[in-house]
Amino acid sequence: MRLALATLLLAASSGIAAAAQTADAAQDSAFLRPDPGFSELGYLREPLDAASLARAALLASGTASDRIPSYESRLAQILRRATAAANAAVAAKPEAILTFLHKEVLRAYSEDSNGLDGILDSGLFNCVSSAVLYAIAARSQGFEVEGVKTSDHAFCSVRVGGRSVDVETTNPFGFDPGDKKEFKDSFGRATGFAYVAPGGYGDRKAIGLRELAGLILSNRSSLLERAGRYPEAARLGADYAALCPGPDSRAFQVDRINNLVAAFEARRDFAGAEGAARAASAALPGEPRLAALARTAAYNRAVNLGQSGDWEAAFEASAQAASVSPGDRAAAALVSSSLQGLAQAYARRGEFEAARRAVSERSGRAGPEATAAALALVGEIELVRAANDLPFAAAAAVADRVLAAGEVSAARYAQALAAIYGNEAGRIGSGGDWLRGAALADQGAAKVGKSSAGGGSLAALAQSLRRNFVAEAHNRFARLYNSGDFAGAKAALTAALSAMPGDPTLARDLASAEAALVK
Repeated sequence: MRLALATLLLAASSGIAAAAQTADAAQDSAFLRPDPGFSELGYLREPLDAASLARAALLASGTASDRIPSYESRLAQILRRATAAANAAVAAKPEAILTFLHKEVLRAYSEDSNGLDGILDSGLFNCVSSAVLYAIAARSQGFEVEGVKTSDHAFCSVRVGGRSVDVETTNPFGFDPGDKKEFKDSFGRATGFAYVAPGGYGDRKAIGLRELAGLILSNRSSLLERAGRYPEAARLGADYAALCPGPDSRAFQVDRINNLVAAFEARRDFAGAEGAARAASAALPGEPRLAALARTAAYNRAVNLGQSGDWEAAFEASAQAASVSPGDRAAAALVSSSLQGLAQAYARRGEFEAARRAVSERSGRAGPEATAAALALVGEIELVRAANDLPFAAAAAVADRVLAAGEVSAARYAQALAAIYGNEAGRIGSGGDWLRGAALADQGAAKVGKSSAGGGSLAALAQSLRRNFVAEAHNRFARLYNSGDFAGAKAALTAALSAMPGDPTLARDLASAEAALVK
């Protein structure tokens, strides 16, 4: 059997549909509360006696509390028979125990048969459950026994004659693997030998009997997660941590919680994910992985709310996330982007004052930088809307107001004002009043500063409008002059020069008209 240690963290895997049961379990934190029986066993000294190990194994197997006494009674009968068989056997007692169990109790290997109750009911076993049963039987006869685990296997080691002997409990010939075992017929005659190869236990680790029983919990949790039953698997993680207190069991429990939270997020229940992560972080303070998990879950919920357009809820979620992780730049950035999203939602509807109120009401939790950024966004949207849609005077007033409020920079103000004045000056000029348009462009250039980019563009526009005026006056002069109306041509140029004195083109035209009149 592959020993399922269930350490692989879930990203978003199969079985998610079955995780619909997870919400209630996470909310009431049931997955964090171990069975009290495990807490009691966790205080016992190693090595456990046979009765305590049997109780731990039955609890780990998921046996209902009201059925445990009947299983203990059946197990006691088996142990009495095992003792009698071992006393009568020629072989050493620890070996005779293994022989008896395979002859009388262990019927067939089944990879997922993790529980002690399953062995007693059907005789089906795997490496973990058979190792636990052997350890109980050996302890009942006073032998020193411990568990051994590798990356994918479990077995026992028993003290015999001053040395430790491995016991491959899945094999009737597994006592001291590598020794020759005689095959005998029903008359006791030797018919040959069996050879059980020792395992390649390069990664072997000796474990106490509590942890041996805990492997039942580990394997069961792996099967539950495979089926998408993450709250139940997380609850087994709590049981494991209570039964075998220490860093390894705590890491195992945290892995189960991580997978539960990931299951919530995989089905987009971000509130459930955050609730589970926060409950775990509060129940197990000082566990950095859980604190980080709670922060990440809160962050993901806020992001999801923002993506769905619920910016008010997104801000609340992000502000809460930031409150539990002060100084976290990602959380602070999320607060800022959520507040900007909320402000933008109002501003895009043209509700600029409502947008500013929404930002101001949240400024205490958002902080000065996030508040300023959100107000700047409101000012920018209103400025663009004004420049594109409002009449000239109203648009200019909006630009002055957002600049005074500090919502836009001087450079952005100059750029917008150049567009506002330029659009109006161009409109006036194209209506035929070139010089009034030019005067307005000059006014705008003076307001924003002729040395700025906006001021320079307005000054250039004013010059262009004046050239249009000159060109139009010259064309009028040319028509009159060519038709022989020299007096009319002179009058038109005199009027044009009064509006734009000193223009050289108009002055030359006037001289031509006057010369024609003299002739």
